[in-house]
Amino acid sequence: ALIVLSDIVDRMNANRKTLSCFVVTTNTTNGTPYLGPGTNSYGTPASCAASTTEYNNQANEAIKELNNFFKGTSEQIAGNDVAAMINGRACISYDSDPAKLINGIAGTGPYTVIVTWQAMGDLPAPTGMNCAVGEYGAETKRRAVSTTFRFAKLY
Repeated sequence: ALIVLSDIVDRMNANRKTLSCFVVTTNTTNGTPYLGPGTNSYGTPASCAASTTEYNNQANEAIKELNNFFKGTSEQIAGNDVAAMINGRACISYDSDPAKLINGIAGTGPYTVIVTWQAMGDLPAPTGMNCAVGEYGAETKRRAVSTTFRFAKLY
């Protein structure tokens, strides 16, 4: 999960001109929509329109690859889709609250990436990491890791 979390941040960093296209999670209370399988999945990512055609295409491909990874379509065993984690999902959100911007500069707010998966046993539910809430049956089966970060506004 930590490797996947790092991969998502790396892909976002490599696509700075189209960061807004990576923000798929609009309901940060329930963590929906999210990348990966399930009823509240992001589904087929919409075409990015944040920059030039070339940059938009790169972002579209990166998001599609991430979504397919969580759905398991990038790996198959005996014709069945498999993923690295059971029911892995990812939420990517951006906080545009003016109080959280650096010197009021648009695009400098914090991004949060959360990766969740289904565990085999029960433990206390993760707090403060709202991604795919209610998607694993009991919340005691949901596991999560997250990171919050900012990208510098480079001129």
